[in-house]
Amino acid sequence: MLIKRQLWNKRIEIFSCLLAVIVVSIPLLGSTIFQGHDTFFHTQRIVSISNALREGQFPVRIYKEIFDGYGYGSSLFYPELFLYIPALMHLAGASIVTSYHIFVLMINIATILVAKYSFSVILKSRQIGFLAAIIYELSVYRMVDLYTRGSLGENLALIFCPLALCGIVYLLRGTTEKWWLLMVGFSGLLQSHVLTFVMMVIMTAVIMVINIRKILNKKTIVSLTKAVFMTIGINLWFLIPFLQVSSMKVQAYKGDEKFWNTNSMLAEIFDVTLRTSYGVETYSSGLGNTITKTVGIVILLGCVFFIYCLLLGAKGQKRRLLKDNIIYLVLGGIAICMLTNLFPWNLIKQSDCLRNFFEKFQFMWRFNIIAVLLLSMVASVGIYIMFCLKNKKKVLFCLTLGISIYSLIYINNFVRASSEFDDQGVMEISYMDTLYLLENNDIFVREELESNAKQIQYDSYKRGNAEISLNYSILSNENEVYIDVPITYYPGYVAKINGEDCKVECGDGGVVRINIPSGKKIGKLEVEYVESNLYKAADVVSMLCLFALVIRVIISLKAKHKDKTNSHMKKR
Repeated sequence: MLIKRQLWNKRIEIFSCLLAVIVVSIPLLGSTIFQGHDTFFHTQRIVSISNALREGQFPVRIYKEIFDGYGYGSSLFYPELFLYIPALMHLAGASIVTSYHIFVLMINIATILVAKYSFSVILKSRQIGFLAAIIYELSVYRMVDLYTRGSLGENLALIFCPLALCGIVYLLRGTTEKWWLLMVGFSGLLQSHVLTFVMMVIMTAVIMVINIRKILNKKTIVSLTKAVFMTIGINLWFLIPFLQVSSMKVQAYKGDEKFWNTNSMLAEIFDVTLRTSYGVETYSSGLGNTITKTVGIVILLGCVFFIYCLLLGAKGQKRRLLKDNIIYLVLGGIAICMLTNLFPWNLIKQSDCLRNFFEKFQFMWRFNIIAVLLLSMVASVGIYIMFCLKNKKKVLFCLTLGISIYSLIYINNFVRASSEFDDQGVMEISYMDTLYLLENNDIFVREELESNAKQIQYDSYKRGNAEISLNYSILSNENEVYIDVPITYYPGYVAKINGEDCKVECGDGGVVRINIPSGKKIGKLEVEYVESNLYKAADVVSMLCLFALVIRVIISLKAKHKDKTNSHMKKR
């Protein structure tokens, strides 16, 4: 009977997870892609990665065909490791729509599986962790991120937020051998979305300061150090280029709106109608036309239940469960305040250091990431204590059904307001954001070739994707001559004149400038992108760290299997 009951409970759990994944994936069930704010940008990234792989570029650093062959270095600034998955599908012959839909479905499945494991560990309960995972999977902000905003990077990061928090909790509980989970969580964040990575680092620092006594012991410090250095090592292939280009004065953000001008009001947090499911991102668009900022009625009610149980004297195990999660309620509540004008943004802007830091987040509703992560757990505890004392699995399934129905309100509003596009639309529009170009770039208005030489002639001019070949003759007598070519400047471009290297730098208009040596008034100039030795060294270090991690995990799993076998033999 016990085995049958366990099997039945497991089937309910699996069915509930499938229901949640199906509901959140409904917009994927078609032959077109529903357009979010950044959907064109990310689909074009997938196409560009596929094109670069086809040409033999790996890892992909430059989208060479973008901007009419000037090239675009988005990969240097924006992590895209996981976008290789749909890019490879597209390279293998799948349409961009199919590749995109399968990839987003994979994100939805990965999110609920990782969240279920992580929350179960954090909350010390499989049932409560399961409920928290359902709430997290179907949370309003996650759907807004995935569909309204079309932000693949941020939604990928939401897979790893629970795992990173789980790694922290393991260390705080003294389970130091699980340090690699912290590394995997933060590596996933870094390879998905840098801003979310930074937010999680800050949240981790806050939690560690609150629990400083648990951190200050030798085993925990050693494990934390391992996690930090392995995270750096395994991601060095991305970090080195990223840090190098971070000093470039690029367009990191469009628009002149600042975080201290936010007009988001507390009332928007309690908007449960989800009417603005396709609202715009900017604050100045008015309260009725900006994107939905609420964490959703499920999380709000769950937090109310949590506070009710806490104040009205839950006892025993329930009381301990509530106390263990107060920290998440407080930090999640602060994150919600940061979404609104209740937070002292006008005071923060007066500090140059704080102003420059928070400007990088662009929109303060990004802190919904922290709010949803923490308050999904708080809400699950509150709901579980209120309703799930008897017939747990059946109640959990009914709750899943109710949460799914609420999520359908968002999906219905979104698909009614959104436009659609297909493969032809992606190729025709060929949209790529102009972020990550130098602030003073003039690639859209300049001549093909420009030089400070008064008299210069060109012939045999060939221009490919971010590659140039030409013969030149300088007929005037300037001492210092340069040629600006139609290639967007990023570190890594190499120029050769008659087969010999010459100096390359950034021209005034954000393009590649070749300084012509005085003794080479006539010659053949060739320019192409070549990954630097520094980048190659970083690639090797990352591969070695990955290999070491895999070996470590295999050894750990073998040891665990051996212990289980020995324990079973002793019982017999």
